[in-house]
Amino acid sequence: MDERSFDDLVRKFSARAGSRRRALELTGAALLTGVVPPLFPRDGEAMSRRKCHKKNGRYLSSGQCHCTYSCETHHNVDFHCHGNRHCYCYQTVAGDAFCMGASAPSSCTADDQCATGFRCIVTLDCSRADVSCTGPADCGGGLCLNSRCMTTFCATPCPT
Repeated sequence: MDERSFDDLVRKFSARAGSRRRALELTGAALLTGVVPPLFPRDGEAMSRRKCHKKNGRYLSSGQCHCTYSCETHHNVDFHCHGNRHCYCYQTVAGDAFCMGASAPSSCTADDQCATGFRCIVTLDCSRADVSCTGPADCGGGLCLNSRCMTTFCATPCPT
């Protein structure tokens, strides 16, 4: 756009805006509105992430909930789902957040090793939190996932 075209545009816009200065202010504001928001995370996501870390939880970006337990989580903190005090946020072996209702005392490495309707859940094995693993032998027979020892179990989803 050359200078003459820009001046014509501003003149037409200023006729509606009231003055050339006001037209330039509005144009600048419109440009900022389109450019600035993508530079920052969404407020809801940033707030969830901050609340999770404040409670020493692990933030999960995908799934039904966003904050689950870590080895640093205090024993009196619970990460409930859907405002239900019998429903807890955990991570599946696939990496998604999952709202868990009840669990079964069976170990697993995939959902298909659980009964129908159950999911395979992973939690950090805090007794081996400082161990970098390469396989199940490093984890006392448990699951080695992303070089961390994990405890696994099957769980049902929370009732909705």
